[in-house]
Amino acid sequence: MPVGGPKSEGQTSIEHESQEEHLKEWFQAGVAAARAGRLQQARNHLLRVTAHDPQNEEAWLWLASVADDSQETLACLAQALTINPKNEHAKAAIRWARAKLVEESRALSFYPTDGVASPTMATTPSATQGTVSSPVLRQAASVSKGVSFRRAVGLLMATLLLGLVGLTLLTTIGAEAWRMVAAAPTPTMTPTATPTQGELIAGLRPELDQAWQAEDWQRALEVLEQIQAMDPGHEGLQQGLFTVHLLRGLELVEANQLEEAIFHFERALAIQPDDPTAKSQRQEAIGYLAGMKSYRQADWDRAVEELTAVYNTNPNYKEVSSWLYSAHLNRGLAMQGQGQLKAAQREYQRALEVKSDGEDAKIKLAEITFLLTPPSPTPRPIPNKRIEIDISEQHFYAYEGGALVYSFVCSTGEPGRDTAPGSYQVLDKIPMAYASTWNLKMPYWLGIYWAGTLENGIHALPILSSGQKLWDGYLGQRVSYGCIILSTEAAKTIYDWAEIGTPVIIRR
Repeated sequence: MPVGGPKSEGQTSIEHESQEEHLKEWFQAGVAAARAGRLQQARNHLLRVTAHDPQNEEAWLWLASVADDSQETLACLAQALTINPKNEHAKAAIRWARAKLVEESRALSFYPTDGVASPTMATTPSATQGTVSSPVLRQAASVSKGVSFRRAVGLLMATLLLGLVGLTLLTTIGAEAWRMVAAAPTPTMTPTATPTQGELIAGLRPELDQAWQAEDWQRALEVLEQIQAMDPGHEGLQQGLFTVHLLRGLELVEANQLEEAIFHFERALAIQPDDPTAKSQRQEAIGYLAGMKSYRQADWDRAVEELTAVYNTNPNYKEVSSWLYSAHLNRGLAMQGQGQLKAAQREYQRALEVKSDGEDAKIKLAEITFLLTPPSPTPRPIPNKRIEIDISEQHFYAYEGGALVYSFVCSTGEPGRDTAPGSYQVLDKIPMAYASTWNLKMPYWLGIYWAGTLENGIHALPILSSGQKLWDGYLGQRVSYGCIILSTEAAKTIYDWAEIGTPVIIRR
């Protein structure tokens, strides 16, 4: 075979099987390494799997469990959710991981002391002048943060992969480190006539402690700003301000106060410009607000662009999926109104990619797909069969070989929506047609002629969205919207009997 020539089917099949075997081996090796605690080795194997098979949901979930940091974990979980948007376990894991970030930020955050004790706190022999949060504790807290998150995520993902997610599995080492720092003794205050700066700051400690324990981040921020006014260089102050701004911003996001939340995220980033959580939260809030503004202005192009950016980053961010679905739907409607049917069809499809159960998009997609489907060529008449409908009698007749074989009561179009007399043929057969104009299902459909963009036909009693049969009990009267209506039993009989091309004659 020449180099670069086409491969035989046998060769392609063998290569595919070999690739599948390699993927299986890498995946199994990655899982085994993860369970044995060899995280880097596990990552290497699992990254090879996702590189060759990016749709491997289970590989992404395992990769999340051995990720280097929380942001990588969230990215892997988001990828798994993109592959399978209905994976409730992955959604729960993302919520859990985000909550864990907040918990650890809180646990490892600054608790201001300057070496001056509260009047109610006794001094231990080991207390010295200076800061209470010693370098050893700070280092331990820093190390424990990474270990805690990885251990917690690992346990979570192991449980997740068994389908048993528990959101309250662990208490973190980081949280314990916070309690150690907060409870550390401080030197005894020396009474003086005028309180020193250190004594004034120490006097704020109970109030900060109370605000922190109550998760009153606004009050905690006010206390920290008082400390900043007295001593801008106070050790740990910047870390404390960063943490409280971040937590206050997250709190405001939950309360739908996004403009104020953005302010706090920006204040946090002014202290730690590279913090991934503050950066992503700020970007998501800005994008969401911009998308909503464009949506209210009916600027569907911009709304789709801005909301898509948020959705791709975090599909569970507030109501972004619902608004993005609606923006795609409205853009499709606008395009359809301008006659851009192909573009409108793509928008309805994208709307359903965001919200697969969106009934409005389903209806519009079915409608536009029908409009885009080229009409069937005129079928060849079937000479030995014919259908006749008498409007004045409200009766349906079927003949085969010149002999009457079926006779049924029917209903034709109501006044103003009259069934058109004439000679036609059966153009198409659909077991269950759908009329988007009236939101009706039409069993045993036989299309016979076009009236503008709508096709009229013969079918059984139509079914409402409630399941009720429309016009039940009214057969024999002119009640339809233009079609010829038969009972369900009669319609099935004719559907099975008639062929494409069967002549249909409608008389007044």
